[in-house]
Amino acid sequence: MTGNDGVAGLNLVEVKAGDVIFISGAAGAVGNVAGQLAKLRGCRVVGSAGSAEKVRFLREECGFDAPSITKPVRCWNN
Repeated sequence: MTGNDGVAGLNLVEVKAGDVIFISGAAGAVGNVAGQLAKLRGCRVVGSAGSAEKVRFLREECGFDAPSITKPVRCWNN
């Protein structure tokens, strides 16, 4: 099902070669498959993940062009 979700998402927005896509939660099951499928279509893939280890996985194992760490932002003072 993971692969089907990734393909459906890319088809829904008609991703084509040369597009730049951003995937939030890219190290998850659907996110990393969607990113790899987008790379196969010739896209530049940017993604976010929650740790340096996950970013390394996206870059080295999945071939993402620009993975980055998502840092929580505090929006209020308590």
